[in-house]
Amino acid sequence: MGREAAQLSLHSSPELAKTVVPKLAEGSAAITESRWFTPGVNVFREGDWYVKTVDPAAGFFRRQWGRLSIESQAQGLSKLGDIGVDFTMREGALWTRSAGETMSKANGLFWQRYAQGSWRMGTLLNDLRLRNIGAGGMIFDPAWDPFVKSLIHGEIYGAKALTERLWNPKD
Repeated sequence: MGREAAQLSLHSSPELAKTVVPKLAEGSAAITESRWFTPGVNVFREGDWYVKTVDPAAGFFRRQWGRLSIESQAQGLSKLGDIGVDFTMREGALWTRSAGETMSKANGLFWQRYAQGSWRMGTLLNDLRLRNIGAGGMIFDPAWDPFVKSLIHGEIYGAKALTERLWNPKD
């Protein structure tokens, strides 16, 4: 099923909406636990799809981070084309088709997808890891959100500054 067909099937399925909306409202459908330092998102499975939504019970900061996380994942998937899973955004929720079991080891297909995905996304600063690629090579969560990227940049520059200070002390 192509992306257009997947989007049509989601947007034209009132039965699917009837099963998903109550789960979102009651908050009982989440398959991810809420941790202290994670984006405020809920993820649950509905048939062959995973639905990621902003967690309404999260604090303001984590809700904003969750929204950024969802938008970043959708933007990354849109850049991947045929190596990314089918997806659609619907009323602020990201729907991604299941990629099946995740890859268990870094084999040739992983490195091929890592190179292709990095090239298509235009950055090596991405989330193309074994946990985010299906065993068949379909990528389902390729991107870090801007908040995580800024933390990584800060760590890189902080490590560089510390290394320079330690190796070139100015007494």
